[in-house]
Amino acid sequence: KDSKVKILMGDDPSLKLEYISTGIESFDRITGGGIPKRRYTIFVGADSSGKSTLSALCARSVQEQKGKVSYIDIEDTFDPQWWEKIGVNLSDLIYIKTNTAEPIFDTIGELCKQKIDLIILDSIAALIPEEDLKHKAEEKSVATLARIVNISLRRIIQHNENSAIILINQFRQGIGGYIPEKILPGGLGQRFEASLICDISKGDPIVAPSKKREGSQQKENKRYRRESIGYFMNIYVSKSKICIPFRSCKIPVYFDGRIDPFYDIFERALEKNIIERSGPTYRFDTYKFIGQQSFLAALKEDKTLIQELRERLEKEEENGRV
Repeated sequence: KDSKVKILMGDDPSLKLEYISTGIESFDRITGGGIPKRRYTIFVGADSSGKSTLSALCARSVQEQKGKVSYIDIEDTFDPQWWEKIGVNLSDLIYIKTNTAEPIFDTIGELCKQKIDLIILDSIAALIPEEDLKHKAEEKSVATLARIVNISLRRIIQHNENSAIILINQFRQGIGGYIPEKILPGGLGQRFEASLICDISKGDPIVAPSKKREGSQQKENKRYRRESIGYFMNIYVSKSKICIPFRSCKIPVYFDGRIDPFYDIFERALEKNIIERSGPTYRFDTYKFIGQQSFLAALKEDKTLIQELRERLEKEEENGRV
């Protein structure tokens, strides 16, 4: 009696997939437009790889588009100062905290009914079923979390009409030859339910320009100390039902909350020789810059330059010269 059947024509506007732009050019490119609505997106990676930071950047972009964001903090690692530094309006952020798995998915279902634009669950790996709380640590419970996650995800998707849902998870090391090296807590069902899975890893650090030392210290140590001011976040689309999979990008993230949204465009153009480099000099058409940072600064300020560079890149990729 409770079942419903919806019959529509294939060109019905309600079937068209909508995206929430993250405001990060490179991420939107590899995902087909950003975070898909009415679908699950999984951010997975090792510890301290940038999963929560990327979610915060998505939250900031949604708020800039006048949307509503809900953040469900299971790990109890929410840092208001860091989120505010990134640009999230905390007074407009719906923060939810709980200690068990079962009510969380009911809450997500209610948020979907309220048509919250973006729902972030951080993280599946930290969810604790009520059954596990009743047992002692040495008592075994088989696939309790997997059963809850699989059933709940199938239920939520039935009445999700507008919300984009980000599920954050962590890699776990498999034990034994018959278990994959990297497994996801919460069972395999989440991989089938997700339309987009992004593997996130931390790349090389971003260091500040070196400062010369004076006197004898400079002679004793020619390798001057360089302070780390950020890191590169590597993102790889390992699964996609909505765009071309197996694409990747690299985003510079700075510890002061800034990101460099045009670095990926610059790097791709340089790789395809659209930007020519001769020593410290970079040339593109009639533009000429000394140093990489001056070129990146111009990309942020000159809309004509970034548009021309983007068009050249798209033309190269359409012609298959990738």
